[in-house]
Amino acid sequence: MYLNDLYQSGDSELLDTIKSADEKVKNLAIIGHNPSLQNTLELLTGEKFKDFQTSAIACLQINLEWEKVATNKTKLIYFKKEIPYSVEVTTESFEEEPNIIKIRSIIMVERSSQ
Repeated sequence: MYLNDLYQSGDSELLDTIKSADEKVKNLAIIGHNPSLQNTLELLTGEKFKDFQTSAIACLQINLEWEKVATNKTKLIYFKKEIPYSVEVTTESFEEEPNIIKIRSIIMVERSSQ
């Protein structure tokens, strides 16, 4: 599901969105801005993140129903402070079908010569 309003939302909206995810959803990706992303990550893991920079990525494991997600109930399984390149993602189409979600995107990566 793609929610344009989620991109600029606050901590409580992010948590509410996670809790309201359909039970059929097994993986959920949230893309947004700080401080909301960092605050939500800290709430869910109970950990503090000093350098949650632009392009940081965190992956959590949640072993319960979405609506039961609460503070300090998730496990951080991956965290990378920053992707070392400038990345732009443009979504051309988004189709949600009963058993699959189809997302057609262009990913542009800009980096200095090595």
